[in-house]
This record gives sequence, structure tokens and C-alpha cells, in this order.
Amino acid sequence: MRLSIGTNRLAADLNLRSDVLNTAIKALEEASEELVEQIQKEVGKTPAEANDEIPYALSFLQVALNLVNNYHFQVRKNKRVISEVSRGVGLLIAPYNDPLAGLTRKIAPCLAAGAAAIVKPSELGVQCALTLKRIFSDAGLDQYISILPIAEYDRITKLMAVEEIGTVSFTGSSEVGLSLAAKASAAGKGFVGELGGTNPFVLMEDADLDCAIPDLISRKIKAAGQACSSFNIVFAERNIVDEVSERTVSALSKVVFGPSNYSVQMGPVRTSDMVKRLDALGTEIISEQGKLLYRGKQQISDGFIAPPAVYQVPSPGLLASTEIFGPLFGICAFDEFKNLRASLSANRQPLVLYVYGQNKAKIDELLYGLRYGSIGVNTTAIQGPEVPTGGFGQAGIGREGGVWGMREFLTTINRVEE
Repeated sequence: MRLSIGTNRLAADLNLRSDVLNTAIKALEEASEELVEQIQKEVGKTPAEANDEIPYALSFLQVALNLVNNYHFQVRKNKRVISEVSRGVGLLIAPYNDPLAGLTRKIAPCLAAGAAAIVKPSELGVQCALTLKRIFSDAGLDQYISILPIAEYDRITKLMAVEEIGTVSFTGSSEVGLSLAAKASAAGKGFVGELGGTNPFVLMEDADLDCAIPDLISRKIKAAGQACSSFNIVFAERNIVDEVSERTVSALSKVVFGPSNYSVQMGPVRTSDMVKRLDALGTEIISEQGKLLYRGKQQISDGFIAPPAVYQVPSPGLLASTEIFGPLFGICAFDEFKNLRASLSANRQPLVLYVYGQNKAKIDELLYGLRYGSIGVNTTAIQGPEVPTGGFGQAGIGREGGVWGMREFLTTINRVEE
């Protein structure tokens, strides 16, 4: 199999990269209303979330455009000329939870690096992807961005072996990602994996709960918890755990949830299987001596509604080893600082860590040596198109975002001139 797609042209011409990115930005801006409607309809985001996704998706293209216009892809060091060039066509395997931004966050750095993009969207976000495919096609971008709505794993792995493919970028589960990483390596391809995260949320005894609890709730109900940066478990110091639990239950009980075409703060999860999975997780947590503190009462039966739920747990257990990917979490008290550090260090999917507290020295002591891809101290606003995201261990390979994300699609040529 050979690919007919415009990497050679992009690799050779920075002005063309700039033109392609500018065209993509303009096309998205002009189609924003249609895209908002499609996002809400297909994946169940609330109107506010669907509207917010448009500027978020555009921001990745805008950051990439800035890199093309300002990054030094070639530098001289004495008699050497070091050029950074694309590895080849990017094969981009995207998730459903950000059905538009999840695509542009991969397409943008790929194009900026001088590589054409072949995009495999999630089958759970395929209608959004097909809409984007038509928008880009109408803008004349077919030869640089190809969106393939295929679901078969075998076809993806065969495509990975094609000579022109230089980098494979995947967002999804750790299990699938690590399998794809092995296949990419065997084929001599670069690999970027944004994989699963079992993310803790730590509340120190001096945390400002007036700030922390609203942040905690907002972070968990966004996209109905279907985000790799959402948290699984709240660790609260023993002397504040009762207050944390009371405030959390009070705040959760005020969350209006249901189908996104109603006036709600939290929409549905993506499939009925996910609803069943969350119910099963709740049952398993109870079997591990967990206690249900609150579970929302479902008022509307339409759609795949997973009520927000919070449990009190005696130890991290299941919540430290399973990515929840839904509006369910646990609260666990801690007494000994060293035991908390041990729990955080033992995380096999260390993607994101949130810590709230006022004692900077104590927080620095807690964080020293911990390897999480993103850490939020008194904030959950950790992500942005200009900063790197990704994890360690089974949470990720490589980075997305900013110049770090673009470099995943680049390699070097070292030319010596006498």
C-alpha cells in the first residue's frame, strides 16, 4: 500500500504549512454553529460544553500556526546544519470525548511539523468527524488532512506498517495504547500515546474548601467525567474528611443532570454499556468496604444517564487501579503523610495530580520526586494548547501540546559542511 497525500509538499514549504493551518482555522470558524450542534447531538455534551469546544479546538491550530511562523526548524552550529524534519505522514487515532478538539490537537502539530495527517476518529464520535471531513474538503484540504471513519483494529495496524507513515499518535486506554506502541515500534514508527489516568485529588488540612470543593465538582461533572484528566479519588486529611464529605455531597446534590437537550449541568455518558460499567464499579466498591455517600436520583429516563456518585472508601483499592471515566469517585482519609506519598508513588497510571493546601513547604515535600505529567496546585486548570500533556508509566508515551507535541512528529538531519 502506498499513500497519496501531501507530506513532501508540506515538508518543503513553511509558507504552505502556514496557509494550510490558516485555511483550517477559517473553515472551523465559519462552520462553528454546525459543529456545536453536531457535538451536542452525537456525544451528549451540554450546550455550554459544546460551545466551549470550538475555541478550544481552534486554539491548537492557532498555537501550531504560531510555531510554524516562529520556530527555527534549521540551526547552524559551527560547520553543522541541524534540520528538524517530519518523520512522515502522521496516523492520528483520536478519542470521542472531545470529538472536535481531540482531532485538532493531533492534526495541528502534525501539520506544523510538515507532515500530512491521516485521522482515525472514534466510532463514538464519527458523525462529528465526518462533518469535519466535509468542512476540510470544501476548504480544499483533502491532500493534507484525510479523515478515515474506520473501526477495524486490523486495518489500523496494517496502515501503521505503510512506508509513508512516520508517527502514530493515539489517545485512549492504556491496554490498547501499549499494544499499538509495540506494533509501531516493530514497524520503526514514532509513537505518542495519551493513555489512561487514575488521577488523585489531594486536600491538605489547610486547604481552602470554599475554592477546592467547587473546583472538584466542576472538574468531575465536566463531560460527565469522561476525560483522562478527571480524578478517581479524593485523599483528604483525617481531621477535615467529614467536612469534605459533607460539602461534596451538598454540592453534588445540586448538580442538575440528564440528557443534554434539557437544561442540565451534566450530560449523559456515551453508551449504555458505560452506564452498566459504572453501576458495576459502584457495586464492587461496596464489596471492598466502601460506603455510598451520595448517588443522584435520575429524573429523566431518556439517554445514557449515569447519576453522579461519591463513595467513602477505607483505602484507595479499586479507585487507584481503574480509570473511572465517568461521574463516580471516592473519598479516602489519610493520617500519615508518608502513607499518602506511598499511595501517590504507587500509581501505575500517573497522568494528573491535583493538590490543594496553603502550606507551600508541605506541598513541595509531598510533590518532591513524584512523576505525574501534569500537577495542579490549588487549581484544576492544568491544560492548554501551548503546554505539554501526557503521563508516566502506563499513563502515556511522549507528549501532546505546544512545541513538545510538534517535536513528536519531527526528527533531525545533521549535515556537516567543510
